Amino acid sequence: MLTIGVDAHKQVHAAVAVDELGRQVAAWRGANAPSGWQDLTAWGQALGAARQWGIQGGSQYGRGLAQMLVAAGEAVVDVNPRLTAGERRGGRERGKNDRLDARSVARVVIRD
Repeated sequence: MLTIGVDAHKQVHAAVAVDELGRQVAAWRGANAPSGWQDLTAWGQALGAARQWGIQGGSQYGRGLAQMLVAAGEAVVDVNPRLTAGERRGGRERGKNDRLDARSVARVVIRD
């Protein structure tokens, strides 16, 4: 099963798909708008495997995406930013950017 982590922002969403071991498989970046949500959903579905989604900010900037994914029958988890911060601190790759945040979101979903 793939896990897709999404770092949701006011204008842009960043997403990273990881395998069961937390290794990055693919990445996506696009607009936080209905057309971007559709593109992201299609990208996730095109990866072909069963998947689950984790969205940091699913009740705020990621709300529209979360609602669209649930309506499409996808499994979606709202991830607390405090959990992703802890995941980043414990990771090998240091720093903070949208791709790293999205990967941390996915790994939190796998872990919890």
